[in-house]
Amino acid sequence: MENLNEMEMGNPIDFAAKHDPDTMYFHQAIKQLDAPQFVEVIVKEINGHIERGHWQLIPFEDVLKETKILYAVWAMKQKRDIKARKITKYKTRLNVHGGQQKYGINYFDTYAPVVTWPSVRLILGMAILNPWGTKQVDFAMAYPQADIECDCLMECR
Repeated sequence: MENLNEMEMGNPIDFAAKHDPDTMYFHQAIKQLDAPQFVEVIVKEINGHIERGHWQLIPFEDVLKETKILYAVWAMKQKRDIKARKITKYKTRLNVHGGQQKYGINYFDTYAPVVTWPSVRLILGMAILNPWGTKQVDFAMAYPQADIECDCLMECR
């Protein structure tokens, strides 16, 4: 695939849902034969947010009329084994529809720390040279770990 500029890519979730058959929105995933597995991970995601106190439910009638309510989208993904190409895991993330957010109102910065491959190689090399053990870790609910500095009302349907 040739390089894509930002205009061609638009919304990254939308782009992935159109170009990767394993990435989809809720309305696409629920029509799949493996829809029950997607429902299972949706329930797990919702329960994880509730257990960690990430949100509170507010009835619509308690929200001021001038308050902007953002819509939610579910991003679904089937993870596959590299060699056999069989589905090994189902993942989902509840996201605010990005096109509705306004800088300075719904968010103030967009920083997400990531590890680079040279850093991974360096640490693994050091582990080989020293008597260190290594372990793979998959962070559940990795995205919502940071505190949000403002109220954000999101509608989930």
